[in-house]
Amino acid sequence: MSPFAKAEKLSTNLCGVKKLVRLVPLKKAVRDFDVEFWQKLGASAILSAAWDLVVTAERMKNPNGDLRLQRHIAVLKRLRR
Repeated sequence: MSPFAKAEKLSTNLCGVKKLVRLVPLKKAVRDFDVEFWQKLGASAILSAAWDLVVTAERMKNPNGDLRLQRHIAVLKRLRR
């Protein structure tokens, strides 16, 4: 059982999204909970959450644009000797 079990609460919002809420005094806030939480989820959930942050940030910067990878064009020419 987690050492944070008393402070944790699983709730569901109006959209049906489940979330884990942890309320602690700021002086007692430590990273142990975060590390344990993400380790429980695994790599695929971490990558999914990271990609969601990328998409959200891009939508905030450019709401009407498409998601695209940056493209850089460079011309390389061989030097003649």
